[in-house]
Amino acid sequence: MKKLVYTFGLLLMTALTSEAQNLTVQGAVTNGTLGGIANRLVSLQIHLSPILTFNDTLFTDTLGNFSASYPVSAAQGPGTVTATTYCNNFIVTSIDSFSAPAFLSTFLFNCSGSTNPPPISIGLNGQISPTALGDSILMTLYNLSLIGTVVDTSFYVSDTMNMGHMFYSFPARSPGIYMISASSNNGSYYTTFYGNTTVQSQATLINTFNQSNYNGLNIQFQTIPSSQNNFILGSTVGFTPSFSGSDSLRAILIEVRNNIWTPLDTIIFTDSVFNFSTTNPGPYAVLVNLVNGNAANYAPTYHDNATTWTASTPFTANPNSNTIVLNVTLQPASGNGSGNGGAGGGIFNGLPFTGSVGMAGIPVQLVDANGNLLKVRYSRADGSYNFTGLPFGNYGMRVELFGVPSTTYMFSLSNSNPTLQINFTLGTNGIAASMEEAELTVLASYPNPAKDWVRLQLKAKNGQAQTIRLRDLQGKLMLEKTIQLESGTQEIELSLTGLSQGMYLLEITGSQKSVSRLVIQ
Repeated sequence: MKKLVYTFGLLLMTALTSEAQNLTVQGAVTNGTLGGIANRLVSLQIHLSPILTFNDTLFTDTLGNFSASYPVSAAQGPGTVTATTYCNNFIVTSIDSFSAPAFLSTFLFNCSGSTNPPPISIGLNGQISPTALGDSILMTLYNLSLIGTVVDTSFYVSDTMNMGHMFYSFPARSPGIYMISASSNNGSYYTTFYGNTTVQSQATLINTFNQSNYNGLNIQFQTIPSSQNNFILGSTVGFTPSFSGSDSLRAILIEVRNNIWTPLDTIIFTDSVFNFSTTNPGPYAVLVNLVNGNAANYAPTYHDNATTWTASTPFTANPNSNTIVLNVTLQPASGNGSGNGGAGGGIFNGLPFTGSVGMAGIPVQLVDANGNLLKVRYSRADGSYNFTGLPFGNYGMRVELFGVPSTTYMFSLSNSNPTLQINFTLGTNGIAASMEEAELTVLASYPNPAKDWVRLQLKAKNGQAQTIRLRDLQGKLMLEKTIQLESGTQEIELSLTGLSQGMYLLEITGSQKSVSRLVIQ
């Protein structure tokens, strides 16, 4: 079993609606008439109606001002903002309410006296149990803000006296929202979060805005069952079998823990039924895709019929039952007609065109202007991919690699801009997209339908040799010719003498490949 791990922060805020507005929070921390206080911490806790709460931490600028904007739906509101800072060794809090269409909160903190009070001392202390002689326990403190969940600090404690429990203490922190986990080298326990849960999203959060020390943050290790073996069973439906009827499918079992999507097991099956066995309760996700047959017409689909990992909700094994039954309906990716446009490019692990390695077998999704899935293609061995026969119009394109944030690149195809090259790059913050001018663009082919000849109007980014091939619909090569193009726009004429009437595929191949339809009458 090949195990790959992708570690990226889990964003606390997701896109709310296409009608998003901005909530602006602004204010100042001053020292009376002496002016603003620079570099002063301000903690925000924002509540929106219906239920939505998030937190952020800001620092004042050189003039003592602070400001931030957050996307909110036009349907959200009313709400409140609680701002917290410290003045002269005391925590001060102010609350402001807002409602649509204003979405604005303003605060003024007047701190007379010392402009440099010592930082607030917030200790986080508790007990972890059960432990045994020789156990080593990793305590981890997470800091939550609008940009995600990040590890604040970690340290080990050891039970050297067989006490059955261990005390821990994190040193002073700044005000904020925190979460604590404990991991033991004893193979009998799961990583357990404060709140006595193994699921990070269900951990009890610690709001340190209002007091200086937090004691009694005790964690009870959750025991791994020694006998229960969880079975994850499922069937795959919703696709049209191939003519042979013996289609192969692939199912991947993915563990989703600590914001990391980790593939645990992969199986290939032919009877539409898959099964996994595991001793952990999860949470998990399952991804299924066709390997052959009509694979190009269906998207890789998650256990809840989502086609993107960000839209999929992981599931957890039921401790009272050791069998989970899933039904996966493969989602279609076969429609938007045919046309003369195209888009292609590559997927790279690192910066493109600098010796980086192309990533093979990665699904690229083509969507319409509203985000509806149209087609899926998999990158080739060199990382390249290509969509052909696209009608002119507006599209979006993204790479779907579970656990990795990905940019959706919006673009348009038209008579004046019929093809594009869009490259995707995997970096530390996810997969980003960038557009490059295509090496070769077929601007026009006329007449079409043609009879004795066809004229091709081509635009080449660089001068290079190109091979023109004409194939029938069965793929048989009917004509082949190599030409030398110069940089820029040019026309060539191709003789069709001796070819029968019908529809053909016109291929032009150099550093990349262009395919279009040609009718001979």
